[in-house]
Amino acid sequence: MLGLRKILSVPVILLLASLKFCRPQPRFHIWTTDTDHSPENGTLLRCGPTSTPRIYQHPCRPEVAIHCNGYAYLKLSLNNEVLEALQIPEGLRQNGGFSEVAEPFLFCNDLVFFVLGTDLVYYDLANGSFTRVPDAATNVQTSCCCSGWCEIVDDLLVFWRIDLIRQRPYFHFSDDGGMSFHRRHITLPDSVTGYIESAQFLHSHESLALLMRTGSDQARFYYYSYGSKGGGLDGLDINVDGALHTTLLKDGCCEMLLWDDENIVYSADGGQAFIPVDELSESDSQAVFTYSYQERPFEILTNGGDTFAVLTHGGDLFLGKAGISPSLFKVSDFSVSPSAAYQLSPEGYMAAWSSTNMSQSSTDQRIFISSEILYPLEDYAHACKHQSLTIDQPDIVHYLDIGMTMTLNVKYLPEPWMEDNFIVSVGNPDILRVQTNLSVGDMVDKGVRETILMVGVSLVASGLPMGQRESARGMSSVIVSTLDPDPMCMASTSKTTHIVAGCPSNKNVRIRRTSPVTDCESMKNHIYTIPREVHDPYFGQAGTEVHWPDREITYDYWKLGCPHKTYHGFPYKPILELYEDDTFLEVIAADYVLIEAYGVHNYDFSQTAEMAGCLSTPQSWPFMLSAQEDTIEPHTAWTRENYVSCFSNGGNDDFHLSQPYQVLSNNTDNQIIFSQYNGIYIFNVTVVDPDYSFCQLRTQYAVEVFGGFPESGLPPMNIILYICGFGLVLLAVFYVVDILFLRNKEDQFENTKDSFPY
Repeated sequence: MLGLRKILSVPVILLLASLKFCRPQPRFHIWTTDTDHSPENGTLLRCGPTSTPRIYQHPCRPEVAIHCNGYAYLKLSLNNEVLEALQIPEGLRQNGGFSEVAEPFLFCNDLVFFVLGTDLVYYDLANGSFTRVPDAATNVQTSCCCSGWCEIVDDLLVFWRIDLIRQRPYFHFSDDGGMSFHRRHITLPDSVTGYIESAQFLHSHESLALLMRTGSDQARFYYYSYGSKGGGLDGLDINVDGALHTTLLKDGCCEMLLWDDENIVYSADGGQAFIPVDELSESDSQAVFTYSYQERPFEILTNGGDTFAVLTHGGDLFLGKAGISPSLFKVSDFSVSPSAAYQLSPEGYMAAWSSTNMSQSSTDQRIFISSEILYPLEDYAHACKHQSLTIDQPDIVHYLDIGMTMTLNVKYLPEPWMEDNFIVSVGNPDILRVQTNLSVGDMVDKGVRETILMVGVSLVASGLPMGQRESARGMSSVIVSTLDPDPMCMASTSKTTHIVAGCPSNKNVRIRRTSPVTDCESMKNHIYTIPREVHDPYFGQAGTEVHWPDREITYDYWKLGCPHKTYHGFPYKPILELYEDDTFLEVIAADYVLIEAYGVHNYDFSQTAEMAGCLSTPQSWPFMLSAQEDTIEPHTAWTRENYVSCFSNGGNDDFHLSQPYQVLSNNTDNQIIFSQYNGIYIFNVTVVDPDYSFCQLRTQYAVEVFGGFPESGLPPMNIILYICGFGLVLLAVFYVVDILFLRNKEDQFENTKDSFPY
């Protein structure tokens, strides 16, 4: 009996337990692949003599599928057609070994992956070539997407050798759709004693869910983080009867079905808790769905949503719906054919693909393949408890940055006189928090009122202490489900919105203008010269023996606009503003740094480490630039990834209190002090506080400094001596003028007075 020591079987909010990962450094190994473009005269690709016909659907292009019926075939169109069996080139066979291939066939973009012998092989749909990845493989899993919410996720692929996983505990990962692979070592739990039954990518947790045997009748999930967190976490024990299988309802999401030789269970949180799937009888009674070994499922099909179909070895077909109360029903007038392959389409119908051999020759394995639409699900539709369930933009990935919130509007239209009941599930509660508010609208029909559920979504990161917010970054989902358990209800019973705690692409930084903008048409194609004495193209990292000439710069008016003007004698600090597209959000109060783009260095900062109150050595541009190993790149030298505040870690750190403090913020008094220099500065500005935003907030702008006295070519002492000498000369001149001119005037006046007539 498939079950857990802790099974969730009542309608409660499903919340995935927090996955706390350690951070080991993965071991990487990259190799090249062998390609053969000449499959002619090769060996027919067989799928095993007892293989059940299967359809393996391309996730992006519905016209491309695999049909496996003793041999393997590629179908490249929706039309009925004659297909040639795939032939494996002799060069890809292992020393003349067998050509039988292990299912499944997995698509990723233009490639089809499968295991041949003990090698991973892929077929290129674009040029018809086969490529072998030369390393041991028995199992492969992919997660590739081209539309909808999963477009933001890398095309992932993993393969491993199942029989050697204990002796060689590593997997081969690819994040570019199979173009290159990296070896990742995995430290498996001691409880794992057997094989890995299956592997599924869960993008909402950046993890690979490995279903592992821990005993003859027990298994458990092990969640390996393929993202930046690294490490892994054990799941709960699962009681197993026979073989164990998994099927994801939605690629990369956390909803899945598990089944063994006795029953089926549903998990909404990636295998952390399970609910048994019930069978709904014709009398509308429900009981846990169980079956015998002879009647066990051989395949479970999904439509990319909450609908699934179960095909059994006994020839029965069951249709079901996942959710808080998952259930299914038997299609009584249908028998599964052992010679046909079946497909459940997103539009809600079953299709059967059948084939006819074109020849009786053992060397001619051409088949004619045709499809037929069978039993649209609408034929079994029952009256639902609701008419419709809608949510805002369900197929768009929403990005939330630190401090941001959003509200999801869910509209629910019940059937007349029916109640409205909801379950709100969070895919990863380590990332998202939700609050709900329910309101009832106006009457739209007799006994029908529209119900509006407002789901407020916020980030866990926004409430974490400083320095810990980066740990709550990632992707999660909010699932709103109705309590309508009837699998024959064709109206949508759940809606999912995918939310990323990360950087919205439309966030940008601008510099507030503190002075009026004057006409600066003259700056178009303006060329100015930076004297060699005031700039260093190596930003102080090349040594004093290196010399460089003056530098001419063409002002980029179309990028920088008019420069900000400031008087050289005034302390200066830019005011950073945060925008979303062209909408102003707030003034940025976080720490930021700036550096002149061309290495101009004739400015300083008003505060030292002591004046700023630092508790440890503050970071500086010389230190951050010298820490770069291979290049001098100020754009990446000092960012939110490597910023450490000098106020956050006190101690006995020995540092110079007079060291300049080069971090700016609207919360501090630190400012820029310009020298006696008239010219243009092009500043690169970077917000370095990691707790302010998940984004790399950067901008570039220009400052024109004016009012500085022209620099003299004479030494200051010479100037003083010249001024003093010139002053003495003036005094001497005044003295001589006084003696020779003023006294002569006095004598003339006396003579005139004596001769005045009385």
